[in-house]
Amino acid sequence: MESIIKHLILPLSVILPIYHSVLADDADTNKPVRVYEPAMLEISLEKLPNVGDTLQGTKFDEIDKSDLYLMTGPAQFDLSFAAEVDGILYSVAFDKKHIVTFVATTDSAFASPEGIKVGTPMTETFKISGIDSIDKLAGFAYYVPLKSGWNAGFEVVDYDRDILAIDSTVNWFFRY
Repeated sequence: MESIIKHLILPLSVILPIYHSVLADDADTNKPVRVYEPAMLEISLEKLPNVGDTLQGTKFDEIDKSDLYLMTGPAQFDLSFAAEVDGILYSVAFDKKHIVTFVATTDSAFASPEGIKVGTPMTETFKISGIDSIDKLAGFAYYVPLKSGWNAGFEVVDYDRDILAIDSTVNWFFRY
């Protein structure tokens, strides 16, 4: 576990955060594993901000100096922080005016208002949401837009060939 933690605290200037994950060597097997942990500053919030909200307070000025960026769309990176709200960990990104541009989570405790969770199979997501197709943001995400405003994102198997596994499950949620 210690080797995994060392990988999480590397001084990254850009965090590729679709999954808030990094590849690390498992200490026991020396095989690469995907670690789902935040690699950014964490701030506790009473309420999850919505896209379009303005963040206020000196704690956000501190993040401006951190140079921790989150990929928030195709070729789009914004300053970000991790926020814990009601025991669920989220990533929140914002622009230079402190306006929230993106909110995401991979936390298994999160459930969308529709009842979809991380790990829900694609076919079940279609059934619950009433939507029977996948949307795509090239180079960023395959997702199902939900009526609640959340998007259920699926892991892409091969970005170079643009392949999504047919048995894919939800592995993150985002709003933008």
